[in-house]
Amino acid sequence: DGSLCLVLDYEKLLSEVIPQAMVDTSEVFQLDKNSFPDKLKNGTVLVAEDSRTAQLHLKHIFKNANLKMHLFVNGKLLMEHIELLGDNINSIPAIVTDIEMPEMSGFTVVKRLKENPVTAVIPVIVNSSMTGDNNKREAEVLGADAFIGKTKSLGIIELIVNTMNAKGWV
Repeated sequence: DGSLCLVLDYEKLLSEVIPQAMVDTSEVFQLDKNSFPDKLKNGTVLVAEDSRTAQLHLKHIFKNANLKMHLFVNGKLLMEHIELLGDNINSIPAIVTDIEMPEMSGFTVVKRLKENPVTAVIPVIVNSSMTGDNNKREAEVLGADAFIGKTKSLGIIELIVNTMNAKGWV
């Protein structure tokens, strides 16, 4: 019908136009890795993120922390993976999700995880460039355990550890 659709990778644009606004993953990792909960050291954090730029940043952060992560390009693929885990769901110490993704939004991911008694106990962290109060409030209402802006992603491991400790999930 002559319509035009523009898809914008906000994180890539931000990293190219204002590189200092994005996370500097070359910074020295400050957390004492011995203080990580065993469940985090031995498990695999699941991450739903569609932005290639944000994916790269998160991969570097987890690699520097010597932690395992499994990356999904959208919330639908993450949820399908969780369904296939069955009893192995206990190996998941935390889930990190973006908000705006194709096929299934992070809000839907949080809602579904928190509605299911099996997955409701897993800490869910929203990692988004959409850091307005309405998005933070919506994430909280749906049951997200924490929220962090993508420009502050270097602190995501510390946030995961603190959230796990607060939930008694060591």
